[in-house]
Amino acid sequence: MLSIRLFLTVMILGLFPLPALAQDSFTPAVIVNDRVISNYDVAQRAGILELLGERQNSLETAQDQLIEEALMLWEADRQGIAANEQLIEEGLASFAAQRGASPEELIGAIRNANLDPRSLLRLVEAQLLWQESMRRRFSGRARPSDGEVDDAIILAATEPAREVRLAELAFPIFERGEEESVALIRRLYTELSQGGDFAAAAREYSRTPTAAQGGDLGWQRPENLPPRMQQQISILDVGEVSQPIPITRGVSLLKLIGDREVPSRDAARVSLRYAIASFTGDGATDRARAARAAATSCDAVAAGLPGAQDQTIVGPTTLDQVQGDLFNVLSQLTPGIASQPIPVQQGGSRLVLLCERDVDVTAEERNAIGDRLFSERVTGYAEGYMQQLRRDALIERR
Repeated sequence: MLSIRLFLTVMILGLFPLPALAQDSFTPAVIVNDRVISNYDVAQRAGILELLGERQNSLETAQDQLIEEALMLWEADRQGIAANEQLIEEGLASFAAQRGASPEELIGAIRNANLDPRSLLRLVEAQLLWQESMRRRFSGRARPSDGEVDDAIILAATEPAREVRLAELAFPIFERGEEESVALIRRLYTELSQGGDFAAAAREYSRTPTAAQGGDLGWQRPENLPPRMQQQISILDVGEVSQPIPITRGVSLLKLIGDREVPSRDAARVSLRYAIASFTGDGATDRARAARAAATSCDAVAAGLPGAQDQTIVGPTTLDQVQGDLFNVLSQLTPGIASQPIPVQQGGSRLVLLCERDVDVTAEERNAIGDRLFSERVTGYAEGYMQQLRRDALIERR
């Protein structure tokens, strides 16, 4: 692990030369309350954003990021929170890993682009301090109750999962050099996004193990892919090609070949008992609706509901054993409350009652789900609080 203290010391000694500075580099670009953001700060951050693949409106994005970071640091100071060296090192490692690199590789790429790595370290520090200050500020409101954790466990176990079928085209930068590689990937993106043969291009240009198969990666769970790929896939329709995606020492394109919903892998962990009451003949739907209030338990259904011609009790069983429309119905029911009347073929209607339900989860999994809910809520509260800070701040653009 690269030591932040050693890294900064070496830079100060001049062994890692900083970019040459123009005379107006340190003139203020923005003043946020009493914090000055210089033209140098904006230019360096814009350069890092472009290096990370965010080329559109990089100067505007950089300035906006730095304004928010100034407010993040202001809030951390107000709460008396500071980041230590170990925390920053861990944050830098996480930031780099999300982009498929090590901290040394990422900082090396920044230096090779004649940019100042301290801009990246400031970004990491501000984000870490903001996360901690928001956790402290909203801890009481964001902590989920046991019932809310139960609901999240059931939802995760019952809602369908998404799978995508992808094709990739990727090659290393060193093979052609940066300038030629950038030109090639832009040309390929233009051609392939307009209907070009992706499989043929992958066989010709890609250097991944899937090249011989036209880049076909098969079916994938989006959450198992790197964050940058997840972000691109989330905005694609079937048949579309992603923008160029920076990867470790290279660049890639993805094509979304297919998109489908599949039962959750956790459905087998949901145990349940349920009842079905069937109503046939004239007025079946009206009779089912009238009997719904009496369908409060499996015993009540088994004893016979008014106007019902048949009743079935199923279970204990697991949710993955339930097929078709009944799976969707049971996934959405609350125990002890019957469904609305459901039409059936050849006329008639039925009520479905979820009598009992349980999910087999370990204490560790339960804690992890609670932590995820907590983090999601803190993130939501933090977004609103940042808007408030921006409204209240004195922001002077030069």
